[in-house]
Amino acid sequence: MEGGPGVKGMEQGWLGLEGDCPDYPPLDDYEPMVRARNEIEILGMSIRDHPMQILREEARERGCISTADAARRIGERVRVAGIVAATRKVRTQKGGLMQFLTIEDESGLIESTLFPRVCEAFSTRIRSLGPYVVEGTIEVDHRAINLNVSRVEAWSSPGEELPEPAAEAEHDGVGEETA
Repeated sequence: MEGGPGVKGMEQGWLGLEGDCPDYPPLDDYEPMVRARNEIEILGMSIRDHPMQILREEARERGCISTADAARRIGERVRVAGIVAATRKVRTQKGGLMQFLTIEDESGLIESTLFPRVCEAFSTRIRSLGPYVVEGTIEVDHRAINLNVSRVEAWSSPGEELPEPAAEAEHDGVGEETA
């Protein structure tokens, strides 16, 4: 095999690290959200920055607080922005559908519940990792902090919805459990 001009080692079937290499123009870095989206799509997680760290200032402008701050506001209505770390839908004993949702931001996680009326109104909006803006009241039940959700909004900035990680299996999200 014969190498092109300035490429040493190609005559032996490999490209050496030493020698003359063509000069390529420097590449610009990806925008932070593009990089995070690509990392999640390819690796199943963001390596460099948490997506909400990138969006934190915009989240503040939208009236959102961090999940860590929300967890300290027992009995208060809060608004948080985050991505979906986990979700599960279950049927109630009365046959209604409810959804448990774990919201993650750069400061931590908060468990959230969409009871049947809210689940019916908003659960169809939760179609990817997000990010989402979630509103509700912070409650404590059996010493566990929970966000009782009253509203869910998809993050509306164009191009900032995150893909599902490639390793995730498809399923309808409805469990056989009853609550």
